[in-house]
Amino acid sequence: MFSVNNFNISKYNEILSHGLSSGIGSPDGQVCVTAAISLTFGLSHRDYSGCEALSVRAFTMMLNDSSWSSPEARAGGLGGLGLAQVGSREAVDDKEFAKRIMERTIKSIIPRMLRKFFPFNEDCLKAADKCESLGTEEAVWAAERASREMRDTWKLWVVWEATDAAKWAASEAASWEPWKRASASARTATWAAVAAGDDSFLILAANIALSVLRELKSPGIQLL
Repeated sequence: MFSVNNFNISKYNEILSHGLSSGIGSPDGQVCVTAAISLTFGLSHRDYSGCEALSVRAFTMMLNDSSWSSPEARAGGLGGLGLAQVGSREAVDDKEFAKRIMERTIKSIIPRMLRKFFPFNEDCLKAADKCESLGTEEAVWAAERASREMRDTWKLWVVWEATDAAKWAASEAASWEPWKRASASARTATWAAVAAGDDSFLILAANIALSVLRELKSPGIQLL
């Protein structure tokens, strides 16, 4: 059984010291964060250790493959989250993780995105407040309607992509497939990062996931 009890944190840190790749990578170079976990357990980088909850793994993989500024930034942003998800398979409820991630994505990432990109639009600012307060699908629809009026900005299409991902994550259909809900929430941060042109939204998403894993008592938290 692969768990925190036989996790070699020194080996994990050595792998991360080379930076992390977008995509699975190569074991003789850089790999993604989930492959780093497999290698740490002595598996092939293409193997799945089975110690990570599926929704957590889906969220982390989507975030890993986002447009980080560099492999080193990716490792710095995701190293802690990789540790925290170790042992989550038996301890963390997939539906609860995905639900909390979805709600906090709407309450944190969507408002920050609207305020950053449309700071002088009253409707967008009101929508940001609504998302921050409610964290629901209805609130995301309000955000999309408000941003639709901002046709003079190149960021508009990216904002629509981000809100569309958040709407799907918040939908009733997503509640039946928690790994897809978690992945869609990470995709919201991915699109927000594209518009921002930096790693801030990706780091925020990773920190949100860390806070949820702490609340749900993922065994990997003790590795931090």
